[in-house]
This record gives sequence, structure tokens and C-alpha cells, in this order.
Amino acid sequence: MDIRMPVMDGIEALTAMMGKDRQVPVILNTAYPQYRDNFMTWGAEAYVIKSSDLTELKQKIREVLNKRKKQAKS
Repeated sequence: MDIRMPVMDGIEALTAMMGKDRQVPVILNTAYPQYRDNFMTWGAEAYVIKSSDLTELKQKIREVLNKRKKQAKS
């Protein structure tokens, strides 16, 4: 999800999601690096700065899914 979205910003959406189910993995993908230090974003599995090169985003998705898969096995 992004930080800036219509109706509800990404931090509000993340807070609402975590209040319902902390197991949902969330990756913040945004053009706003200054929000990385906002403690409300720490609930996300990863924080990726938007880029036309999707390499980092794809890598983070793989990392999050692999982490979840390992947790499910233990």
C-alpha cells in the first residue's frame, strides 16, 4: 500500500488492518521516504521507496513470503 491514498492514508489503513489481523503482511511502497521513521509504519513488514525499477519491491515480497512460510512451518 502507499502512504498517500484517497479516503484513508496508508498509515491509517495499516493501523486499522493491524487492529483486525496482525498476521496480514503489509509492504509500504511509497514515494515518501520521510515516513520511514514514523513509528506507525513499523508495523509493516517492509518499507520500499517507489521506483520504476521493481527489483527491490519484488525482493521484499519474496522475503516477506519466505519469512511467513518459515513461520508457518515452525
